[in-house]
Amino acid sequence: MILVDSSVWIEYFSQKHSLIADLLERYLNDGKNIVAVSLVITEVLCGFKQDKDFEIAHDVLIKVPIIPISFQTHIRAAQLYRKLRRKGITISGPIDCLIAQVCIEFGATVFSLDQDFQKIEKETTLSIYNE
Repeated sequence: MILVDSSVWIEYFSQKHSLIADLLERYLNDGKNIVAVSLVITEVLCGFKQDKDFEIAHDVLIKVPIIPISFQTHIRAAQLYRKLRRKGITISGPIDCLIAQVCIEFGATVFSLDQDFQKIEKETTLSIYNE
């Protein structure tokens, strides 16, 4: 199971050909087990200025299974954020810790361009997708 972060979706929908965008396209076409969390969907869809682009993205994203996030997962993500901060590790925001915590709990691999996940990986059992 590969949880695709907003950075990869944004690259994919930017309409530029890149290794990341092409890889995600291949995985979507091949039926790879691609999943998301609702916050990522919201973040990606908020970025579109044109209705047409929003609708195109919506039509793709509506097919992606969403992993539910429990209250306890939110608590554990906050604990992870605090633990990293105490160790002097700065994460841009708690949402990356939430995504990481979901991946840890569900055994998913995160597919992201965000460097924060590499910091989290060093301190947890998080798995980062590398092709």
